[in-house]
Amino acid sequence: MTPRTAGIVALVGAVGWIGLISLGARMFQTQPPTAAFDLELLLRAGRDVAEGRSPYDPAIVAGTAPVAERLFYSYPPVVAQVLSLVAGIPSAAMFVIWVAAAVAGWAAVAGALAKRVAPALSGITVALVAVAVTPLVFPFAIGLLFGNLDVFFPALHGLLLLSVLPRASVGQAAVGGVSTAVASIAKLHPASLGLWLLVRSAGDRPARRALTAAIVAG
Repeated sequence: MTPRTAGIVALVGAVGWIGLISLGARMFQTQPPTAAFDLELLLRAGRDVAEGRSPYDPAIVAGTAPVAERLFYSYPPVVAQVLSLVAGIPSAAMFVIWVAAAVAGWAAVAGALAKRVAPALSGITVALVAVAVTPLVFPFAIGLLFGNLDVFFPALHGLLLLSVLPRASVGQAAVGGVSTAVASIAKLHPASLGLWLLVRSAGDRPARRALTAAIVAG
């Protein structure tokens, strides 16, 4: 990357992140706060489990139709069970950790993918560019503001891609398969990637390994 290109990327990243952080700060000042509302929903479910309660609305469990305008916990039980492990962390601190982990995860995977498919590129440079453009990837940026669980899927899906590239190791295939299982259990719809792995595995050893790992982990 030339110094001029690096400067442009740094400028775009700085402007984007300042804008995203500013928007997030304003959203936190509304009553009730409109930022991190999905994360707060998940954290409340985790705290319910930590205190021995069900994370689900008793009325909905009893058969009452949910109100479309009202948010409620609708993820599989394992999500609340995992979040019960961090139930004691304040919501604001958890939001910072959530955003940092999601951005670091997808940047690291972007760098790893670059090293595999374009060895001439610097993985660290690609990872830094990924961080810089994060505020411009609107579905991802919006997910960060709301604290959506989906913000971890770019990293999980990237691990799957790494696992099926030529010359992928057994360990990489296992990590890719496990990441697919984790995403599928957390949100269900990523399970459709299992069909892609199944079709690909017919003539692809890394895909067969990843599919096996996904099935065993699931």
